Amino acid sequence: MGQLQRRNSELVDLLSADFINCWEPIEQSVLTEAFAAVTFKDIPQIFRSLVLLGQIRSDRVAELDGIIARFNDDNGDNYSYVEAAFYCNDEIHTNCAGYGARTSRIRAGKFDAASSISNTYTPFHWNLPGYLRTDRTKWLESLQSGPVGNLGTGADMQIVLNRGFWEVLEPITSITVFPEIGPNFVRGCILELYGVL
Repeated sequence: MGQLQRRNSELVDLLSADFINCWEPIEQSVLTEAFAAVTFKDIPQIFRSLVLLGQIRSDRVAELDGIIARFNDDNGDNYSYVEAAFYCNDEIHTNCAGYGARTSRIRAGKFDAASSISNTYTPFHWNLPGYLRTDRTKWLESLQSGPVGNLGTGADMQIVLNRGFWEVLEPITSITVFPEIGPNFVRGCILELYGVL
C-alpha cells in the first residue's frame, strides 16, 4: 500500500517522488557572438535555491581562464572565496581571497580559453542555496572536473572545487558571470539558470 507524501514548503523532502524533478527553468543564454559578461536579471524570489550551469569558453590567449560571479551589480569588497584544484599529475593548488581582505567578486572555477583543444566548452555547475533569505550571507558552491587546457600534461586533467560567499543579507536578484581575464565569452557558450522548488 502506498503512502501519501506532501512537500513541506519549508523543508526539502528527500523522499518525495518528484524531488528530482523540481528544477524550474528561469532563463537560458546561448551566445551567438562574443560577450564580456552574461547577466541574469529580475530573478524570481520564489525558490529555495538556484542552480546555474552551462558550458563556456573564453577568448583569452592561454589554455585557461577563471569564471567570476557577482550578485546584484555589487562590485564592492563584499566577497570571499576559496578554490582547490586537484590535478592528475598529483599536484594540488589553492587560490583564496578573504580573511579580512575581501575581494570584489567570487572566483567560481576554471574553464577553457583560446589555446585549449578546439571546440571544447568547459561544463560548470553552481549551487546557490538560500539566495532569497535575509538572515544569512549568500554562498556559491561550484564543482568542475575533467579536461581543461590542451591535454599536453597531467595538469590539464583536474577536479576543481570552489566555495565563495557574498557578505550581504539582501536577496540575490541578479547574477553576473564573466571571464576573469577574457576579455570575452565566445560564441556558442550556454548558460542556464534554474530555480529549485
